[in-house]
Amino acid sequence: MAILAAISGCGESYYFESKRDLSNGLWQYKDSLDFEVDIQDTIQYYSLLLDINHSVDYKTQNLYVYINTEMPDGERLGKRLNIDLAAPTGEWYGDCGKQNCEVLINLQKKAYFNQLGKHKFTIKQHMRQDSLLGINGITLKLKEIDQE
Repeated sequence: MAILAAISGCGESYYFESKRDLSNGLWQYKDSLDFEVDIQDTIQYYSLLLDINHSVDYKTQNLYVYINTEMPDGERLGKRLNIDLAAPTGEWYGDCGKQNCEVLINLQKKAYFNQLGKHKFTIKQHMRQDSLLGINGITLKLKEIDQE
């Protein structure tokens, strides 16, 4: 029992980590995934990471997402991103099992926040079809990094 606890405790440590599951692996335009992060330090740098869990039956090589960030003062920033989930050869990136793959994407390697308080991240799928089948869940992670 002690060995199991020691093994399970050896994973990465994150300042923030929160997952949003998509029912039946279906992500529609109306489905926005909201994450609220309470920032308590404006000097600290972070790696901003997106962990995507998708089916091995997902039909395309990539995923377009739109990420909106709302600052504590109400200012909003948005960006559309193209995330490659597979190589041009069709081989999936990330850690894949028989049914699902887990792909960790580094969105920003040295992010910092210039305002204290709650920052809201909203992620929407931005593909050409309304009903996107094969995306099981999205996890947003912030990892503290050393200042260089």
